[in-house]
Amino acid sequence: MEPLRVALVGLGNWSAMHADALKKTQLLKLVTCYTRTQDKAKKFAKDNGCDFETSYEDVLARKDVDAVILCTPHTTHPGMAIQAANAGKHLLIEKPLANNVAECKKMISAFEDAHLVLSVCQDRRFWGPVRKMKQMITSGDVGRLILGEANYLNPSGFGITPDKWRWYKSESPGGPLAYLGVHMIDTLRFLLDPSVVEVIATLDKMGVKAEIDDIALLRLKFANGAYAFSASVFTTPRTTYMNVFGTQMNLFLVEKMGLYSQKLGSDVRDKVEYEEVDPIQKEEEDFARAVAEKRKPEVDGYEGMANIAVIEAAIKSSKERRPVLIKEVME
Repeated sequence: MEPLRVALVGLGNWSAMHADALKKTQLLKLVTCYTRTQDKAKKFAKDNGCDFETSYEDVLARKDVDAVILCTPHTTHPGMAIQAANAGKHLLIEKPLANNVAECKKMISAFEDAHLVLSVCQDRRFWGPVRKMKQMITSGDVGRLILGEANYLNPSGFGITPDKWRWYKSESPGGPLAYLGVHMIDTLRFLLDPSVVEVIATLDKMGVKAEIDDIALLRLKFANGAYAFSASVFTTPRTTYMNVFGTQMNLFLVEKMGLYSQKLGSDVRDKVEYEEVDPIQKEEEDFARAVAEKRKPEVDGYEGMANIAVIEAAIKSSKERRPVLIKEVME
């Protein structure tokens, strides 16, 4: 297949990860880039062998751009995404899809009406060990799924200052949920069951000076009967771990430490081998294949919206101090 010609828009820290992944694949080609700071755009273009534009409109006007990879602040997602759809461009957008379900619905409709691919970056589900966990669950090794646990903690909250958009609740509702928790929510949905039916949550502020909360604790109930816990925290040393507990086997995954299994009747945790991959490259290539094959990407707009529904329900649950059904925020 011919490479999908893409423009990278929004040149913050994560754009460099996308650029590095693009260099490893033959399925996509970086054509141009754009950010509001022209000196940054010029340097990025020089470092990555592409053009740069002076406006988003100029990006969308290029006939040699098939798709946009959007890495901009969350509140810009709906408007910039719909602009891309109106210009006939496919879109791979960084998580979260938007800040609420209503915005997600508008974005999904724009791409469906234009018959274009909308894909959301949720790279954690493309991790080698997570794919191995899914394989073991699907094969029946784990038995009936009982409980999941997925936690993501890092100290980035200490670096948030008033000049950064993440400082403000209006820009980043849910605090660490939109930045860290969305990864854990998506991974739990991928591993346990796509359908979350109920959320109980507590959001609080323990250490940051910003407007946002810095800790989010969630309890999820799934349609298949399984439960899950998830913590997202902005004020501790970095760690990420994901565990799945079933009637026949438990699985334990800690970032940079590996994947282990514990079988029923044993106290021993056995190391599980898996394929090492670049998850960002994998999500980019799934997007490119979806465009070429005229199919849905693995993480389409509806998948992205399902994650946002959990976040919106969590915020509501914490504020109102009660369990919230997902159908309440989807209406």
